[in-house]
Amino acid sequence: MIEFLGLEPYAPVAALIVIGAMLIGFGTELFPPAAIAVMGLAAVLGLGLIAPDDMLKVMSNSAPWTIMPMFILSAALIRTGVLDALIFRLEQLPIKSAGAMIAVVALVASSASAFVNNTPLVVLMIPIVVALANKSGIAISKLLIPLSFAAILGGTTTLVGTSTNLLVDGVAQANGLAPFGMFEITLVGVPVAVVGLLYMTLIGRRSLPDHGSLTGPQSNRGRFLVEVLIPPDSPMIGQSPAAVRVFQGPDRRVIDVIRGDLSLRRDMNAVTLEAGDIVVLKSAVANVLTIRDRAGMEVGKGAQEVRETAAREATGGDDLAPVASRSTIVAEALIGPNSRLIGRTLRASRLRRRYGVYPIALHHAGENLADRLEDVEMQVGDSLLLEGAPDDLARLATDAGLINLNAPSEKALRMEKAPAAIFALALVVAGSALGFMPIVALAWIGVAFVFATRCIDSDEAFAAVDWQIIVMIFAMLAVGRALESTGAVLLVVQVAEPWMRDIPLAAQLFAVYFLGSVLTEIVTNNAVGVVVTPVAIALAQSLGHDPRPFVIVVMFAASASFATPIGYQTNTLVYSAGGYRFMDFFRIGAPLNVLCGVVTVASVHLLWF
Repeated sequence: MIEFLGLEPYAPVAALIVIGAMLIGFGTELFPPAAIAVMGLAAVLGLGLIAPDDMLKVMSNSAPWTIMPMFILSAALIRTGVLDALIFRLEQLPIKSAGAMIAVVALVASSASAFVNNTPLVVLMIPIVVALANKSGIAISKLLIPLSFAAILGGTTTLVGTSTNLLVDGVAQANGLAPFGMFEITLVGVPVAVVGLLYMTLIGRRSLPDHGSLTGPQSNRGRFLVEVLIPPDSPMIGQSPAAVRVFQGPDRRVIDVIRGDLSLRRDMNAVTLEAGDIVVLKSAVANVLTIRDRAGMEVGKGAQEVRETAAREATGGDDLAPVASRSTIVAEALIGPNSRLIGRTLRASRLRRRYGVYPIALHHAGENLADRLEDVEMQVGDSLLLEGAPDDLARLATDAGLINLNAPSEKALRMEKAPAAIFALALVVAGSALGFMPIVALAWIGVAFVFATRCIDSDEAFAAVDWQIIVMIFAMLAVGRALESTGAVLLVVQVAEPWMRDIPLAAQLFAVYFLGSVLTEIVTNNAVGVVVTPVAIALAQSLGHDPRPFVIVVMFAASASFATPIGYQTNTLVYSAGGYRFMDFFRIGAPLNVLCGVVTVASVHLLWF
């Protein structure tokens, strides 16, 4: 379209406008990141900033094709209990001090995330850390930010530690650089990780809040829900639930009235009972037994009259017909990255009808919601406070992709297959380090091996892939290609190069790091990797420097998201689970951002210049 309108000279500006609009979209979270990336792709295609053939060419980029099998290999390690063995030892440690617990959790998370994708690792460890916190009497909020930060830091120590590293490597290769080795960034990553972990253990922990999550220490106490049917001849017909004596009392509460398929809980004050209504009552055990006794049907008129008389005396004479009762618990569940509930409301999800589970509260974007929770669209990292039978809660967690914070996953592990899963990962790491074969090929060979040895079923393996990330990466690669082909990257370099040339090399490196780090806090890290990498390469070349160390700086900057809960997915996951506020991340993470930047630039400067 640009060419058709004769505006081809303005193509670089148009490309920058598109990417600017996308960055605003990422920052405001109007749509999920993958959707914004696809909209950006549609814009550059529609404006003629990239040809369809060029779009298809970016599909051959090795980065997403490497990230996909690494998701699967990470899932295989989890499925075979490799990580559980490490975490089991963690659970056995008699640690009571918050400082010692932070150090141990951070060490375990950072070590594992060097070779396991950090997002599924954090998903696995959140319930474990919550259990450890409850066991040791340490506030959950003292441990979950260190868990996320440690997983991010550990992921920067190897090429496969995070998808961002692989993506930046893929973009760099597309711009003519040689592939990065498995441990080429380790000499930078280890100092950054060590300094970051020391900061969290010695200094940062003093700023960690003492916030509770949605559930308190007593949230698992047994409760009862009773569903009571209003029979056709009941004297309660036409009354408000608040006027029925059996429903009132300090130890009981009406939480819903079901009429057909419709829940009337949103406007309980306006409800008048009708025949066939089901009143959902939360009550003490004694009251449940009273209602059950009222409904007892014994053969013989005399026995029935005695039972009805006793029941009337106990409940005030109201006629009830219990439908069902069950022992329940209150549990907190986290919306995982692959949850079916993402983007849906509780009203549309119909958890009560499908699972017999009642949502009580929702922790969304740092706010506890109770009154309007049914109309809020759920996102990754939201916490739901749910009440229901343990079996129903477990079924919901499995079907909907929720993380049960009150108990670790009880899925059967294939521990006898653990050696095979370890061998597959070792094959990828060693083969790549020795240059035997490109990592993308080795990763898919590893996947075939874990399939052949039945470490993980194929359906579970492909479900472990975060397809939204994959779609976003493909779309962003096409947008990045449009930036390069239109000359937008060159335009940015031409503006930045004159003032960059007059500052020291270390300052040039830190300027690139600062750009990537700031963008990562408001934009998804993978998008930053795609956009900033070609700029860093072109800028380094124009300044007469080797672009490789500049690309390494981008790798670390794109992962160094500590100051906000939205820049990195692991931060988003622990945001609600720990009951954090937005400023908690900034207060602890902003100094860590600066510290990691200084260590990264110093290490790169020392090793490459």
